[in-house]
Amino acid sequence: MPPRSPNGMWKYLKPCMPRICVIVFLQTVGVVAQVVSIGLLKPIVDASTSGEGTDVILYMGALLLLAAVIMGIAVALSSRLSSKVAASVAAMMRSDILESSLRSDDLGRLNKSTTYAMTCLTADIAVVQEHVLLCLKTYLPMPILVLFMLVATYTVSEDVGKVLFFTVVAIFALTYYLSKRITRLHAERTDALDMMNVTMREKIPGARTIRSYGGSEYETRKFDVASDRFGFLTKQTVLKSYYIPSMTTAFLWIFIILVYLASALDNSGKVISPVDLTLFLQYTTCTVSALSLIPYICLKAPRASISFRRIEDSMEVKTDRREGRPEPDGFAICASKVGFIDRFGRHTVNDLDLKIPEGRISTVIGPNGCGKTELVDMILAFERPTSGTLKVMGMDVASCDPRAIRSRVSYSGKQSNVFGGTLRFNLDPYGNHDDAGILEACEDTGLAKYVRSLPHGLDTKMSPERMSGGQNQLMSLTRCLLREADVYVLDDCFFSLDEDSRKTAIDAVIRRCKGKTVLFTLHDTITVAISDDVYYMSGGRIEDFGDHEGLLSRSKEYARMFNLERGGSR
Repeated sequence: MPPRSPNGMWKYLKPCMPRICVIVFLQTVGVVAQVVSIGLLKPIVDASTSGEGTDVILYMGALLLLAAVIMGIAVALSSRLSSKVAASVAAMMRSDILESSLRSDDLGRLNKSTTYAMTCLTADIAVVQEHVLLCLKTYLPMPILVLFMLVATYTVSEDVGKVLFFTVVAIFALTYYLSKRITRLHAERTDALDMMNVTMREKIPGARTIRSYGGSEYETRKFDVASDRFGFLTKQTVLKSYYIPSMTTAFLWIFIILVYLASALDNSGKVISPVDLTLFLQYTTCTVSALSLIPYICLKAPRASISFRRIEDSMEVKTDRREGRPEPDGFAICASKVGFIDRFGRHTVNDLDLKIPEGRISTVIGPNGCGKTELVDMILAFERPTSGTLKVMGMDVASCDPRAIRSRVSYSGKQSNVFGGTLRFNLDPYGNHDDAGILEACEDTGLAKYVRSLPHGLDTKMSPERMSGGQNQLMSLTRCLLREADVYVLDDCFFSLDEDSRKTAIDAVIRRCKGKTVLFTLHDTITVAISDDVYYMSGGRIEDFGDHEGLLSRSKEYARMFNLERGGSR
């Protein structure tokens, strides 16, 4: 588990402190009312047995009733406020998990922890919410009650008070010892839940692939293993969590009653009266109820602690807020001796030198695994160079705020997300354009035909199932071109388009990005003819660059790639 943050839960409880203070006040009033109720029982019983007037009994009975009503009101109000505080804490945690995912600069970690964050959003936050609710609603006054019971018992009988104290300590030690295994089980159960979610998450988008290779039986077995593991740990956790509180409470009752019986005998061997026994049992019931704090501290609190640390871990994302200043140099993108080592230790970019002047159309082309993806990630400031210097619009990727860099760059990639909401929102998330402007861009890119086919046009609610691969890429390209930027990075964003659609899309880029810097990163040569500069990349470095005709004559690998695409010889 990761270490706790210095702020911990305080970050979430601080905004709720006014309500928590009211809850503390109400709980204190409730405790005082409960103590008064217990204290009034014996005088009422003594008055009734001694034959005192009914006025005294009615007066003390009215006080007892008033104390009970006050306690009930305090409990009801504090419970309502406690539920609101717990719900607010849970909502803030959910918001923080979402925000941390959106502002993370470590895309690889996000891809690995998608289901982890989802498990935190559901299971772990529910555990913490329950913990906050129970603490404020039920267990906040318990330490006061326990202290009162111990002091009151010691005042009546020092011997009984000492025995009760050591009994409480022994019960706490026993409960803590038995609950250590439960805490480990809860951590294992949560990990098993995450694994089951991972397995299920693979099935939903991968159903077509699974059926195509006949892997349904294998995938079912794999899910059953994860499900059985989760079910077994859930059963063990529930069973052991059930018997430990019951067992410790039973032991506590037995100890207290045996101590009472031993101390109740006087020298003549007579037992105290049934009235005193009744009062003692009432008192003992309150004591045992207050001491339910012990199983909670040993069982529920560690479980909530594990869940909270998982939540903190899901929010522990890599975010850079660097203080470097832009240093304009006339180049939109300038790389000098750039190297990059990925999370697997592979040198995917090696001594890369690249200078793309502002306002030009450039294409970086190369075979699979040549380092184009890593180059794009560094240009977008999602990764930092391991060595060398990379600047975007004069801003050093290693020292400038990534948000400032991304504010100058618009991006369209090979994979595009379809967000929940209207097509208008998907094309123009910030609402910078009116419908006419959006539709004009759609006409340019060739997306307009798809828009006209939708039942509500731009107001149609979107989902990935509504779009083909090519339509998805056109939507991503249109979104990219609608954004005002200095650099447009188009990463292999035409591979799902037919030849006519591809030509229309490229023409739209040329027309709408006139005077801006455009960088295509591709596996094929479809944009080389319209590019001012072409860079051939292989083995993590730029092997050669220049215009298309110059590269054809100088670079055998580039010429081979170009000729193969056109059906030529190797």
